[in-house]
Amino acid sequence: MTVTPQIQRLPIRNCILEEESHKYYWDPEGINEEMVISVTGVTNFFKPPYSGPPSAGWRGTHVHRAMEAKANGDPLPNNVSPEGIDCTDWIEVLINLPFWNYVEVLGSEYTMVSRRRGLGGQLDLLVQKEDGSKCLIDLKTKNANWEGPTEKDKISWMTQAGGYLDLLTTGDGAGMPIWVEKAVTLVVTPKKAVWVPGHGESYDMHEVAHLWSDAWLTYLAYQKANPF
Repeated sequence: MTVTPQIQRLPIRNCILEEESHKYYWDPEGINEEMVISVTGVTNFFKPPYSGPPSAGWRGTHVHRAMEAKANGDPLPNNVSPEGIDCTDWIEVLINLPFWNYVEVLGSEYTMVSRRRGLGGQLDLLVQKEDGSKCLIDLKTKNANWEGPTEKDKISWMTQAGGYLDLLTTGDGAGMPIWVEKAVTLVVTPKKAVWVPGHGESYDMHEVAHLWSDAWLTYLAYQKANPF
């Protein structure tokens, strides 16, 4: 008789994300060591600050809550966010995607830090597919008028994925390294879901790693040139 091995979820690491300030801390029960920057902070370091409506950020955060609940088998949150943003259509599109029936969840809203680098990050979803491969899924929410990702979007999303994969293997508490073969972005609008790069494909994982390495080194070079 063939015994199917039990799939192990990622072990919880001793760190937290403080949602309101978007700051990461190591050992919240004791040391409370604050990280200097996040993965998204590095990828957006040289970009102008976000100037869009705050409702878009609130919506994105709440749809992420729904993804985490779906991934963990918990009750879904109210469709209306704490700020009063109706996220019904986005949540319905997300939770009814067929892929949920064909994957095992390894981690959701998984928080990681690297104390040596003062870096924190939280991956949205890590799953194992039926063929045994592991895939990082990063969730983005867009409005109904969204027409598709630009090349700048794709580069930014790949860079961000590279940061999460770096923390997954080298961050504090990583333990036995986990090999992730694929990385994609899931864009949810109130009308549809779009997988990027699409057609069942994954980002080029070598490019993902190189983009993150370049972003991190560029950030470090700026910090060295501007110590104050």
